[in-house]
Amino acid sequence: MILYISGDKFCIDCKTISDAVKKSGFKPSKVIINGETGVPQLARMWAETAGITVEVIKADWRDVHANGAIVKVGKFGTYNSRAAVDRDKKIADVAQ
Repeated sequence: MILYISGDKFCIDCKTISDAVKKSGFKPSKVIINGETGVPQLARMWAETAGITVEVIKADWRDVHANGAIVKVGKFGTYNSRAAVDRDKKIADVAQ
């Protein structure tokens, strides 16, 4: 089973991840995270400690030529504001 774990970026308790997976009854062979801080970082630590493969799928904010890109300019320059949506679709496709 492939399990995608995401959540609050301010979560700092790895036991929360462990308890949630244990309560779910899931036995993942692979964990996917989005590379963000908080829950994804904790999920990576939990999975690696448990000997479970981790795949990181990050948003590509700089790919302004992506299909359907919505290009904006912010304090860090030009970016694709749909990058997180595109990343989440990739994750959903992999996790099926």
